[in-house]
Amino acid sequence: MSIRISTQRFVRTSFLLVLGAVFAVFGLNASAQSNFGSIVGAVTDPTGAAVPGAQVTLINAGTNATQNTTTGAGGNYTFLNLNPGAYTVKVAMAGFKGITKNGVDVTIGGSTRVDATLSIGDVTQSVTVDAAATAALQTDTSSLGGVVEGRQVVESPLNGRNVNNLLDFVPGVVPGGGTAGNTVANGGSGSFQVGTQTQAIAYGNYQIGGGFSGQSLFFIDGVESNVPENNVNSLVPTQDSVQEFRVSTNNVTAEFGGFSGGVVQISTKQGTNKFHGTAYEYFRNTVFDANDWFDNHYGNPRQVLHQNQFGFNIGGPILRDKLFFFFSFEREPVSSGGLDTFTLPTAAQLAGDFSASRP
Repeated sequence: MSIRISTQRFVRTSFLLVLGAVFAVFGLNASAQSNFGSIVGAVTDPTGAAVPGAQVTLINAGTNATQNTTTGAGGNYTFLNLNPGAYTVKVAMAGFKGITKNGVDVTIGGSTRVDATLSIGDVTQSVTVDAAATAALQTDTSSLGGVVEGRQVVESPLNGRNVNNLLDFVPGVVPGGGTAGNTVANGGSGSFQVGTQTQAIAYGNYQIGGGFSGQSLFFIDGVESNVPENNVNSLVPTQDSVQEFRVSTNNVTAEFGGFSGGVVQISTKQGTNKFHGTAYEYFRNTVFDANDWFDNHYGNPRQVLHQNQFGFNIGGPILRDKLFFFFSFEREPVSSGGLDTFTLPTAAQLAGDFSASRP
């Protein structure tokens, strides 16, 4: 019996560059809604009657982008195609005190309701409400699912920083085999080549809403990331580049089709008027590992393992209040060894004598 130690080395490098412009400033609108959220609401007076013609202003807290609209005959208003993030809503109407609501959270693919009740008073007077709470019961959409947001994405412990593993947080999502762990080193066998990824089909191997495994739609910033040939995920963003994501498990809206599971919408981070960024490294090393049972049994030392996962991201303004950028980089060089055990024929067996093998 002999033992062969094989060493395998592979490297993954991920880049994400987003010129996160506030296109609304330049008069450009996106045609798809799969990466955006919306704000809807109604404006009423103290008696509960609708207030038509009220001026409603929406301000993006990060980029200072501003939109304006007026309430309709029923006192309702709508802002569509909004990037996920924090917003401020201001309502003004002659004969009433103005009202400002800060900290309005818009989620990817979601509809946030912000109603306002105006008090009688001078238009120069105003009432400010901070940290407006999002309604626990979403009455503006019939889709079922959940959202995993920014801080939860970054601070969740992930083996290999595979952001798809956060899908487990949403009720109705059941992971299949091979989904856990690193997007490079999860599963697979044999030799690895530089730049290759293993078990790509496992990245989307989730049963969502009772559907088949690997048959859900994945969108990154509104772009479908499924490969038509076999429906595998073409890209898993790095953990620090993801702003948030939504998983729709049942009763998905009509804009989506061609799937038999659920819909996963991922939104990456964007630049703001303030420069911001992070740097990190996660590593595993031979000196921190215990030897396994088989190596101990045969008197072999611990197998080599050097896994470094490091990167950084940075975002900020190119033109303040107009054009922004966000850049993310991650690299993961890995050197590891594996133990293979083989049974080899003896010299007698090679000569055709198998008498020693008889029971």
